[in-house]
Amino acid sequence: MKTESATSKPLKILFVERDPDLCEIFVMIFDVLGHKAKAIASPADALVWAESESPDIIYTSLVFNDLHGLEFATRIRQAPETAKCLLIALTGTECPEFVGKATSSGFDSCLLKPVSIEAFLTTIELHERKLANESKPTVN
Repeated sequence: MKTESATSKPLKILFVERDPDLCEIFVMIFDVLGHKAKAIASPADALVWAESESPDIIYTSLVFNDLHGLEFATRIRQAPETAKCLLIALTGTECPEFVGKATSSGFDSCLLKPVSIEAFLTTIELHERKLANESKPTVN
């Protein structure tokens, strides 16, 4: 079930999630798709890893004991190494007000749990379009 990436290289994907079973599933899915996935249970640890590894995409749950997901997003956007990554919130709520808070904190999108494989694939396509648009020369 490998997919060819428009970027022609495996993406570096980070999952920030407390549930070890979900972490294992996330990593397995993206490994099968030909990407390099890493799962970390703590947002504080994930910030350190992300700043050293510069992932292409970060998927994160929002409720943690050490750092809320909205604060995590703000810090990800402030770090030069991660400012341009695709940042996706994984949430159990569809509340429009919450989605607004998430996007104003720096998330590119929110996915409703449980997340389908198709939704993950859509976010990869979104990332590839974002990269393609950034690489287009501007016309003055």
